[in-house]
Amino acid sequence: MSDDRRQERLRHARRFMRTLTGEGESLIITQTGEVSEPQLDHLERIAPSMSYRALIELREREYDAIRRQRRERWDYHSIEEWRRQTQREHEAYTRTLGGIASSLDLGYFVGGNETLAHVIYETIMRLPDEVRAFVCAQVVFFSSGWGQAFRGMDLSDRWVILLAHKLPEADATSIVAHQIAHAWRGHGEGTYGYTADEEREACATAKAWGFTGSGTVLDPPPDGLDEMMHIS
Repeated sequence: MSDDRRQERLRHARRFMRTLTGEGESLIITQTGEVSEPQLDHLERIAPSMSYRALIELREREYDAIRRQRRERWDYHSIEEWRRQTQREHEAYTRTLGGIASSLDLGYFVGGNETLAHVIYETIMRLPDEVRAFVCAQVVFFSSGWGQAFRGMDLSDRWVILLAHKLPEADATSIVAHQIAHAWRGHGEGTYGYTADEEREACATAKAWGFTGSGTVLDPPPDGLDEMMHIS
């Protein structure tokens, strides 16, 4: 993806976030269906305190707002303009709970554990666009007895993230985000477990994505434990 396209996506995301959360910015749609272009210099993060339910509703409102811009195909000035609208709708849908759930299809992989499935869904909804797309395309989740991310040679070279069947409620999304960060950063290639530096980077990455909790804090290893040992 080009830098220009990436910046355009960030601008659109921030505009809709500001509009839909009532922060005073008007949503202006031109006669050609384009969204107004206020001067924006950074992407505003989702507040960590926003509840999962509120986040689901926000993503649905965002998707509905973009869909309402659709006109009859013959009303567009060019096929490219129609394609841009279609692409915006697709990108907005991939941010919704329904879009993420349909991409991952977790039912079988987490053994029907609905609570864990929604922890995964919530975590992915809070990720940046590029990371969310990476997860939906390249990551498979399984429920097991511990947390670990590794490349699965029997799953089309996808990353496999193993998660405990029950995660601590207060830290659950940060734990999942931490494992996603390992995959996103390409950690542990050819080895079992991660180095201390990789663990620090995964913590810092999850924290930079806006998560809080144990998945963003690396506890120092106990006395006598080699830092190169697996500590995830």
